[in-house]
Amino acid sequence: MAPHPYPSPKGFTSTRVLTPAFNPKKPSPTLKRLYGRRTCWKPPLPLPLAPPASRVKTAFMTDQLPDRLCVDPDSPFHNADLLQQEIGVRFNGVEKTNVEEYCISEGWIKVAAGKALDRKGKPLTLKLKGQVEAWIKTPDAG
Repeated sequence: MAPHPYPSPKGFTSTRVLTPAFNPKKPSPTLKRLYGRRTCWKPPLPLPLAPPASRVKTAFMTDQLPDRLCVDPDSPFHNADLLQQEIGVRFNGVEKTNVEEYCISEGWIKVAAGKALDRKGKPLTLKLKGQVEAWIKTPDAG
């Protein structure tokens, strides 16, 4: 074993210095909490077996649009049956035709940012906040 670079005081043979913070016979309160019974520990929650009710896709029965709708088929808010119809979106009083996703209750839309694509090949989107209205376009309404 190599000698320590600093010589120890004469008569001191222990390599460990005992300070008031360290006493091997009496563990500190924090160590006692960690090694003893954990009072704040709770078992992990079980994983859900089914998706939440808000994300379950159901048949569309009425003429009313959902609060949130997305064009992307990988999104939980995608509804292919509903997107077969033409849907109009008015944002801050201006009708938009390039909307990728909207949420009426939170007041935002996502629009494509030019022709830019992300690394997965999906369009880059901008989130715009404002007043959102959505409706199903009928042939006679134009």
